[in-house]
Amino acid sequence: MGEDRGIRLFRKSGNHAHECEDKPFSTERELQAFFEANLYEFVGVHFLVSEYMTGPPHHSRIDTLGLDVDGRPVVVEYKRRSNENIINQGLYYLDWLRNNKARFRSLAHSKFDQRNVENIDFADAWLLCVAWEFTEWDYVAARESRRDIELWQYFRFDNDFVALIQMFPLPDNETKSSMDPMPAIPTSAEPETVTATHEVSPEERLVKRSESVSETNPEEVFEAEPDVIVATHNLDEYENFDFLRSDSERLSLFAALCECVEGLGSKVQTYVRKTYIAFGNLEGNRPRRLAIMKVYKRQAGLHVEVDVDEEFVEQAATEHPDIMYPAWQRNPGAFHYENLAIEIRSLDDLQKAQPYLQVAYNKMLTELALS
Repeated sequence: MGEDRGIRLFRKSGNHAHECEDKPFSTERELQAFFEANLYEFVGVHFLVSEYMTGPPHHSRIDTLGLDVDGRPVVVEYKRRSNENIINQGLYYLDWLRNNKARFRSLAHSKFDQRNVENIDFADAWLLCVAWEFTEWDYVAARESRRDIELWQYFRFDNDFVALIQMFPLPDNETKSSMDPMPAIPTSAEPETVTATHEVSPEERLVKRSESVSETNPEEVFEAEPDVIVATHNLDEYENFDFLRSDSERLSLFAALCECVEGLGSKVQTYVRKTYIAFGNLEGNRPRRLAIMKVYKRQAGLHVEVDVDEEFVEQAATEHPDIMYPAWQRNPGAFHYENLAIEIRSLDDLQKAQPYLQVAYNKMLTELALS
């Protein structure tokens, strides 16, 4: 009934009130068809196309594509069951959209003859999720994703009345325009600098550590200093780092990757092990990792392994076979906590890897919320 979800609707009959039953649409397709027919009335978005096939290599289907009144593309995904994870899927479609601008312009041009499709604002494309209910980890994923996301909950009373409530972002909290942007990947190979003191090299970023770190429990270190990179081993013991001192190009790429992953959200912590660097979160009783990075002396670039769902492993390997593949293929006899391997040899490769790093971060947030 409606009272369980915060809204109750009554039908007036003389002086008597009869409560209307609040129940979801019987199928996701029914919800989608109704929403698409009224998309502009509901949220100010012009409907473009339904069930859009992205084609090879993705072979995915976007529920709804639209264009809002400000000229921003909109991906709409619908969720009927509470255990569905549509936010990660929607974020992947946003990345696809930014890489397929010509296809979207063609759709817009065929639908709106008078619209100047050359001025579509792809940089501010956003995701709209519509559902009967959202879970706590849906809100965490939306809040931490650093992308433009709106979560709308619907109510359906006696098949005759529909109400919509924007659940995220809330009107009295942060709006989309005030949210921090997605972290940018540096376009220059210059090392990061801190003008207040002195230039900080990638080496100095990597090994910022306390006097007693080698004798300290890593979890205790992160509780005290969650925003710094902490080395749990002496630099001389980190066998894969020393040769980078003389490889300035790879050292800069190394720092750019660290900055990119750390910028995904506030839950990211970076810690160094003897043969790899891990990104994750050590809070709570069940630590979570989203990715690891290894550097090999006789191999160019950086080797990264990312924890994503299997569907994204297949999509990544199909979309970028030159740099992405299932992690087990590198060492079939070994256990791999992370299942997607990415070889990053340039900033362009890092750009391609960024959406999968974001998906891994969102997955980590979901697992943290469930633990």
